[in-house]
Amino acid sequence: MALEGRLVQHGEALALVLEPEILEQLNINLDSKLDIVTDGDSMIVTVRDEERRARLHRIMEEMNEEYGNVFKRLAE
Repeated sequence: MALEGRLVQHGEALALVLEPEILEQLNINLDSKLDIVTDGDSMIVTVRDEERRARLHRIMEEMNEEYGNVFKRLAE
């Protein structure tokens, strides 16, 4: 999905204005915390979801416990 955003003046800075469709699809509201990453050419905005991150971390730990040796051999 590609929708258009635009920049507006916000004090001495610029603010990115996102269409309601994007906000709804990503479940972003005024209380949402966002992670912003750039490589110098593009910007990736990700909704920070601590619950989801913690669940993923637990799953990765479980996988490492069960398959750690396999992963190590594959890496070699």
